[in-house]
Amino acid sequence: MDKSSKKKRSSKKSSNKSSSSKSSKKMTRIETNVMFMRQFEDYFLEKNYMICDYNILHNKPTMNELKHLCGDHMYSNIQGNLEDEDTFKYVIVNSRKNIVAVITGYFEKGELVDICRCSKVPGGGEVLLYYTLLKYNIVHNTKHIRGYISGAIPPIKKGDSPEVEQEKKERLNEYHIGRGARVVEGSNGNREFTYSYPDILDNCDRLVNVGGLRLLEAKRVPLPSSEL
Repeated sequence: MDKSSKKKRSSKKSSNKSSSSKSSKKMTRIETNVMFMRQFEDYFLEKNYMICDYNILHNKPTMNELKHLCGDHMYSNIQGNLEDEDTFKYVIVNSRKNIVAVITGYFEKGELVDICRCSKVPGGGEVLLYYTLLKYNIVHNTKHIRGYISGAIPPIKKGDSPEVEQEKKERLNEYHIGRGARVVEGSNGNREFTYSYPDILDNCDRLVNVGGLRLLEAKRVPLPSSEL
């Protein structure tokens, strides 16, 4: 057998190993994503909540319900996105099928962008952010999710002083930075957060395995009015 034939066979074996390795890594990635998604779903199911696609809901929220959920500052953005057929939209609903958390955005050029979200249940907005990227990573291998920091923690309400508004905005800014997001300020003064897929996996691991989800229960926040 000549040397050229040996080289071809060696090259073919190397290629097969590389292909097998990539396939194995892909399966591991998908299995990891599904595991975290199922754990998030189970966590909320235990509390009579459900994570689902907004499009399967029969009862759509009214303007007043969205204001109550997202605050006066954010509800119009959420409302517009819910009415836009080009956006993705996931929600957490209670046992009465009322929305208690929502996330919307666009899938563009392999990324999830223009994210808007709000929640009345502890951890709802954070879980929906991670859940959405995990879901898109399974199908599209999406690596980034980003949006403008236009809301606040807690939501801005009518009557808030400029000082209180600024304090709430800074709290949201610190929230993103504390969870590993890259926060930048554009030329127009708007701040934008970006999470990478590895950041999301680290945060999912923290919530699920370090007890972060259980710690949310200790906040003892009141149930949404729809649950009373």
